[in-house]
Parts: sequence; C-alpha cells; structure tokens
Amino acid sequence: MPTNDSIFQLQKIVDISESTEKTTRTGNTIAFVAICISLFFLAIIASVYRKKTILLFQSLFSARIFSQLLREGKILNERIYLYSILFMLPLQTLFIGTITTLLFPNLLNTLSYANIMAAALVAAIIDYAGKNSIVTLILKLYEYDEDRPIYILNKLFFHLCNCGFHLIILPIIIFCEYTNVVFLYIPIFLTTSIFLIIRIFSLKLRKIGALQFFLYFCTLEILPYLLFLKIVSLWAK
Repeated sequence: MPTNDSIFQLQKIVDISESTEKTTRTGNTIAFVAICISLFFLAIIASVYRKKTILLFQSLFSARIFSQLLREGKILNERIYLYSILFMLPLQTLFIGTITTLLFPNLLNTLSYANIMAAALVAAIIDYAGKNSIVTLILKLYEYDEDRPIYILNKLFFHLCNCGFHLIILPIIIFCEYTNVVFLYIPIFLTTSIFLIIRIFSLKLRKIGALQFFLYFCTLEILPYLLFLKIVSLWAK
C-alpha cells in the first residue's frame, strides 16, 4: 500500500511533467510565430526589393558597390531597412531566449517562458538600437556624422548574416530538440564577428586609431554580452 510520502513524490513528478510539457508547448508556439513573422518580412524583401537585396549583399565583398550605395541614396531611410530590422528582431529574440534557457535551465523555475522571451525581446532591441544610438552620438560629437551609415550598414549585414543561420538552426534546436547543433554556430558567429571588425575598421572610418577601435569593441561589442550573462546567472540562482 503506497505511503503518503510516495503519493506526494508521485504527484510532484506528475506536476513537474505537466509543467515541462506546458513550457514546451508555449516555447514551440512562440518559436513558430516568431519564425513565421521573420519569413513574412523575408518574403517581402526578396520579392519587392530583389535587386536592392542583391546589390546589398554584393556590397559585402566590394567596397566600390558599398560606396555606390552610400552615394546613390539614403538606404537607411528606405523601407527595406525597416523590413530588414523586422526580419531580424523575432529571430534574435528567439535566439537569445533559447540560448538563455539552454545555459540557465533553472531560470524556468522563477520565470515563465513567455517572460523570458519578453526579456529577450528587450535585450535584442537594446543590442541593436542601443548600440547604434550610442555610436551615432559619438560620431556626432566628433563631427564624423557622415560615417554613421557605414557603421549601421555593416552592423545590419552582420545581423542579417547571423539571422540567416538562426533561421536554420533554431527550428532544429526547438522543434527537433537537437541542442548540440548550437555548438556549430560558434565558429559561424566568430567568423561574422571578425568580418564585421575588418569591415568597420577598414571602410573609411576616418581618424580612428587602433586604441580607439579596441576601446569601442570591448565596450560596445563584448561588455554588454558579459553583463547580460552575469545578470541572467545571478537571476537563475
């Protein structure tokens, strides 16, 4: 005959199982919606702005085409730039939330999956808009305002490349539950980061020295991620 302790333990296991199943369903729903939103804006970009998109990616490997884009028009004021951000944002949010729950599973004991994704959305917005705003302010202070499009376009390319890989690996991680595939993304992230560093440092950012660039890179490109990981690790305890 089962004792009260055994019944309590059995009920606890059932509750944990139901909670895990609910979290999985919520996560899959959020992931499905986020990926669909990104695919929607990707379809708009590919169909309506096909020629402009090809030109943008050609400019990744051609300084001449990149300079031509800057001369011909203010691409940052065109709708393709807005649609690119709307394509990236759901995927970056989903990636940040997914990686956070993989690294700190205990976080789900104190926060719901939806709340984690809401925090991930805020982090994604700060990561892109916050950094761009700070760099814009710095460039204005030092009267390098014409260099702003160079920085923002290169950051846009960096995020677009990474989100392209997010679109491949996130469904595998979330829906197939093959989490080890995330390690394949590490060399991809490092490669795109190195490419970004080379691009920003070499493409006409005037009067920038190695020391200033090093300070920028450590302060804006590394420190925020370390602070984010520290805050999440403290919260997960």
